[in-house]
Amino acid sequence: MARVLVGTLAAEQPSLTGRLAVETARVAVAADVREGTVRAAGWLTDTGRGPAAFVKALTEAGVRDFLVTAIERDGTGLGPDTVLLRSLRRLVPGLLLAAGGIGSAHDVAEVAATGADGAVIGRALYDGSLTLLEASASVRSSPTDRPP
Repeated sequence: MARVLVGTLAAEQPSLTGRLAVETARVAVAADVREGTVRAAGWLTDTGRGPAAFVKALTEAGVRDFLVTAIERDGTGLGPDTVLLRSLRRLVPGLLLAAGGIGSAHDVAEVAATGADGAVIGRALYDGSLTLLEASASVRSSPTDRPP
């Protein structure tokens, strides 16, 4: 199902964002996190809210799906922020998508092990360090075969 990804609007108008999500079931919210707080306006504005408080407020408004980006890791290939993803998984009632730091098949498996429903793979695909086939194969293995 196609989704509209909402960023700054969600930070500034959570009630409106929640209403749109409830009415359409096609709205996901970007929770872009740097140094423990959610950022807006192209990652330039610190909302002053932690990711858990941000997600909680938006789920209470009616949002179910989130894309969580670990900004410091974005484009680095240094691995996903599994602590952040695990902490938010229990709060997100719908889809949890992960972005930031994913540079290998092992990273994709780590994202899956957090309970996330999907991963954004950018630079690793662009620079050839990871293929879609490798990424897909990493999550088809059984959970016991995945790295801790």
